[in-house]
Amino acid sequence: MKKTFLLETIYVFLSKYYRVILGVIFVLLLVFNVFISYKYVYLTMKVQPEPDIERVSIDQGLLENVLADLEEREDVLRRVKTSSYPDPFN
Repeated sequence: MKKTFLLETIYVFLSKYYRVILGVIFVLLLVFNVFISYKYVYLTMKVQPEPDIERVSIDQGLLENVLADLEEREDVLRRVKTSSYPDPFN
């Protein structure tokens, strides 16, 4: 008995004030959206980012070794592609 009375009062309250509740939710979402837009769009465009990247030094000897290894692999691949192998099924 008490449960049905509670459900009826909730139903009456929601049917009476559903527009107000939806309006409050809409306004809260709008305020939240404005806050996010201000924080993440306006403030980030206002601040000029400064790169904090240190100059990278390249070891020339290591670079030459890597390039030589790549050339050797390309040479082996070219030799394998141009070689003709006998067909074992004929």
